[in-house]
Amino acid sequence: MKPPARTSWQRLTGRGMYPVEYARWLLNPLRYLIMPPGRIVDRLRLLPTDRVLEVGCGPGFFSPVIARRLSAGHLTLFDAQAPMLEMASQRLAKQRIVNVSSVCGSATVCRSPMRCSTWC
Repeated sequence: MKPPARTSWQRLTGRGMYPVEYARWLLNPLRYLIMPPGRIVDRLRLLPTDRVLEVGCGPGFFSPVIARRLSAGHLTLFDAQAPMLEMASQRLAKQRIVNVSSVCGSATVCRSPMRCSTWC
């Protein structure tokens, strides 16, 4: 017998993937004050020509800052939830950032996402 389906709130407060229904919370303006993405991305010391794989990008909190740092490079968004990738892609498109591609898949199944053939 299957266990009862968990509600969005139960998924939010429990283990597992972050519920897509609450993804906008990850883009809360207060988060930008507490944890500015630019300050965190600075620690990566990215070069303009780097190629970056952002695993578990969600709705793209860090993505615009990373992509802007890669003026001659490329950012690949990787997430297990297609709606999260769509949100991140829309945010980047609004800002006219084009050096980005996205891949939907499970990082737990795949040791090398760029070689994995189990995309959703």
